[in-house]
Amino acid sequence: MNSTPTAQQRLSSFDELSRSVIELSCEAGMVHIDELLGGSRKKEVLNVRSLVSVILRENGYTYQSISDILGVDLKVSHTYVMSHDNRMADKRYSALYNRVTNSLENVGVTYEDLHKEVKILKVTVEKIKDQLNHIKQLLTND
Repeated sequence: MNSTPTAQQRLSSFDELSRSVIELSCEAGMVHIDELLGGSRKKEVLNVRSLVSVILRENGYTYQSISDILGVDLKVSHTYVMSHDNRMADKRYSALYNRVTNSLENVGVTYEDLHKEVKILKVTVEKIKDQLNHIKQLLTND
């Protein structure tokens, strides 16, 4: 008996925004959710994962929560977000990004303002910690 949850079971455990972003991104990118949440390395799937990562990050999710949702390593979720600007040079990726973000606006995903603000604050704190660590490294290295 296999105790590993299916992609659909995992998807149902996510919050509303995560589910909406994943479903809209998979539909727009013509990628099956099983591929997205599985280990597929196809370019289309990687683009959709990157897209999902960026949109979730823009909505206050931490890199850790993104990696948990997508089932990828923390460094991979960071790379997906940080490579977004480079990926936007690809016409297919930028069209996909625009299509999904427009769809999300039309869906009108709403959350309690307080909950969203807390997520934004968490991201801000994470960024400040990263900057502080970077400054410490600069000061302690010759």
